[in-house]
Amino acid sequence: MAIAFFCRNESDDRIAEATEGRAEETDRKVKATERKAEETDRKAGVTEGRAEETDRKAGVTEGRAEETDRKAGVTEGRAEETDRKAGVTEGRAEETDRKVRAT
Repeated sequence: MAIAFFCRNESDDRIAEATEGRAEETDRKVKATERKAEETDRKAGVTEGRAEETDRKAGVTEGRAEETDRKAGVTEGRAEETDRKAGVTEGRAEETDRKVRAT
């Protein structure tokens, strides 16, 4: 009877050690998973930061495009003013020619 009890205790000890080993392995895997999740969160934050930077740059580019459009409008206005002045000058030249012929 004592031998059976001893064997059962030894078997129970082996089972307990194996279970404890599995629990330690599970803990190790959980910690590894947590580290991976933290790394994923960190990368997501970096990606989000990059997206915000891209959006900021797009806003700057859009602002530059608006400034370019505004400058083009100013340039167009200047060209129209130059054309108007050329027309006035042309009209004056014609008036001068007319006066010279009349003289």
